[in-house]
Amino acid sequence: MLPPEEVPVTTAPGSGQVVEAVAAGPPT
Repeated sequence: MLPPEEVPVTTAPGSGQVVEAVAAGPPT
C-alpha cells in the first residue's frame, strides 16, 4: 500500500508506479 502522502497524488490509474519512482528519487 502507498503511504497516505502519496495517496492523493495517485489520482490516475497506473500513475502509482510513476509516483513511487519520483518519491524514491529520480534515477541518476
